[in-house]
Amino acid sequence: MSVSVVSQGGVINSSFLKLLPLVLLFSFTNAWTEEIVSRFVIVTGLSGKVNPVAICWISGSIFGLAHIGGTPNGVFGVIASGVMGGLLAKSVIETKSMGWALLIHFLQDVVIFGAGAMVLAKDY
Repeated sequence: MSVSVVSQGGVINSSFLKLLPLVLLFSFTNAWTEEIVSRFVIVTGLSGKVNPVAICWISGSIFGLAHIGGTPNGVFGVIASGVMGGLLAKSVIETKSMGWALLIHFLQDVVIFGAGAMVLAKDY
């Protein structure tokens, strides 16, 4: 049995609210891990050795290919993730920090994992 919570513009299923802490945890864990591997290691490893534009292309390409089976998947997923990966690498290079990349990636993952949780919550 689930209880609905009325919110502005609609109803939030209480089953979804129970999943929300997991959505936030998985979103942060995924964003942190992927940013360390796809941005921090690549950007710091290549900085001063390779042109910053090339670093963005390399980071974006690796990030995109790693998401071939992700959400979204297939060619669109590779391209969309690759573009996002390149832009996040650019933010790391320009700010000399992973802060913006991590925040943007986390928020994007909240949407993706949240959508999955909403689908699961309908089954409860």
